[in-house]
Amino acid sequence: MKAFILAAGVSRRLYPETYNTPKCLLDVGGKPIINYQLEAIQNIGIQEVTMIVGYHREMLIKYVTENFPGLSFEFIINNHYFETNTAYSVYLGCRKLVLEDHILMNADVIYPPELITRINDSKHETVLAVDIKKCGREEVKVIEGANQKIKAIGKELIEEHCLGEFLGVAKLSKGFNSWKEMMLANSEKLKKYGMTIAFAGADKEDDNAMTVVIHFESPEGLKGFGGDAELTQARIDSGVIMDQSKMTMMTDESVMNHKG
Repeated sequence: MKAFILAAGVSRRLYPETYNTPKCLLDVGGKPIINYQLEAIQNIGIQEVTMIVGYHREMLIKYVTENFPGLSFEFIINNHYFETNTAYSVYLGCRKLVLEDHILMNADVIYPPELITRINDSKHETVLAVDIKKCGREEVKVIEGANQKIKAIGKELIEEHCLGEFLGVAKLSKGFNSWKEMMLANSEKLKKYGMTIAFAGADKEDDNAMTVVIHFESPEGLKGFGGDAELTQARIDSGVIMDQSKMTMMTDESVMNHKG
């Protein structure tokens, strides 16, 4: 598990306090806001931090590297911090997020240390901390769907439809964990169909897509795999979008005759 901290913002609403200081370095209770977060992740054993920086980044980089020598920092610069928001900062670091499990945090919010621990220890792959309450216009609001899954998130959502406010801390697991767990849970059935996975990994052109190379011992095994309704549902439940899946058939003969 690593930490991914969003710290590029300007915090115009706190002018003039943030004219010359990023919000996360403002003092609250005798220490900068960022200290609460970095101390909390240290307490759960996280040592590697990716931080998206922008506004007064030199000051912030100097502070965290000098005051938290036990942490390993990687800084990604958002040069468009005046005209962009959190979504753009996440986009800049999205390749990091799909390769490793992360605790994602907004740098300018103070969380109880036990909240970080609860999120980290959760059995769920992806967890958002939500304060269940009536929200106003400024909060980042959350709408809940079925089975405690987030249906929508954003400031523009209609207040009456919202579960509460997103607190700015979440656990994001690297891609395809659900798929891998599904395959392991159905390993005996897959063996019955004579199926072996030769390769599985993220597509180099699209981090949200997955390439899987599968070998079947016989055409009958492939047909059985494709016609197994229970297995198909398990694949859907694990995140496979069936109508977007593409299959390329290769026989031993086509492999032997392939040139290049």
